[in-house]
Amino acid sequence: MAEYIDRDTLKDRIAGFVPPFIDESNRAYVDGLTDAYTLICQAPVADVRPVVRGHWIGTKEAEDMGDIMKEFTCSACGCCEWDCTESESFNFCPNCGAQMTGGEDDV
Repeated sequence: MAEYIDRDTLKDRIAGFVPPFIDESNRAYVDGLTDAYTLICQAPVADVRPVVRGHWIGTKEAEDMGDIMKEFTCSACGCCEWDCTESESFNFCPNCGAQMTGGEDDV
């Protein structure tokens, strides 16, 4: 699985390693940091978003033309779904896209 890094955080960390003064004794070190900083700035970017996890919360039941309808609420966004086909079997929220892992301490 690919790993993604926050570019701005990495650039800030590299900038933190630059010594307060530059002379011949640390010139190669500073040049290396500069090269690393340049490579990071030029690296291709990926369009990624954080993974959101949640779980379905069963809140209500009602009867509609003989079917038992259940209301499920997404723990991540609060979106409600009425469904007679058991929304809790969906593995993601249709509103926010949260992965429904079933654990109550998700989100």
